[in-house]
Amino acid sequence: TAQRTGHAREARFHRKPRRIRRELGVSVLLDITASSADPAGDGRALFELQRDGALQLVRALSEAGDRVSCHGFHSWGRKLVRLQRVKGFDDRADVAMRARLAALRPVGYSRLGAAIRHGHWLLQNHSGMPRGMIVLISDGLAYDQDYEGEHAVQDTRRALREARARGLACLCLDLSGRSEAGSLRGVFGEAHHLRLPVLQGMEGRLARALERSLREAGLRG
Repeated sequence: TAQRTGHAREARFHRKPRRIRRELGVSVLLDITASSADPAGDGRALFELQRDGALQLVRALSEAGDRVSCHGFHSWGRKLVRLQRVKGFDDRADVAMRARLAALRPVGYSRLGAAIRHGHWLLQNHSGMPRGMIVLISDGLAYDQDYEGEHAVQDTRRALREARARGLACLCLDLSGRSEAGSLRGVFGEAHHLRLPVLQGMEGRLARALERSLREAGLRG
């Protein structure tokens, strides 16, 4: 029954956040760019691992009482940055959400700065909560036409500064296990980056990372 209704019990790390009424809106941004089709550490495609992580995260935060949205993102140049809705703030974390998540396919390129800015906009205009948090699930390969190297890094940093200046917490969840993904640790900052090459046992570490990022942004309590 739990599987059919979209409320399976594997996401246990919600237990700690449940103790705190945070009045929090969370925008989960899932990297679905072509690079995520490459194999991950456990032999599956990285995309599948990231998709499973997004599902667990959305369920857990929703059960904790937070207002959550989730979007997959990819781009084809500066003029076509696409976010695909998996869950809006008013949607349930149910079978329909799981179907939208399952329908996503890795494609295109990655403009991380644009994705972060859109997550910021969603929180400011649609979450209805006094506190906000962006969780980016990405392999760290920010790349698109005329968007790579130091330019991509600086634009991502600028987008994070803009969000944090509005009081939003920002956390990067790296499930890739790739050494090059470490660039996002430098962009987000040590306290706002969590590397989880496998999902098994993620509950406690992710709960602590979420609380740490909120605390650093002055949003806990």
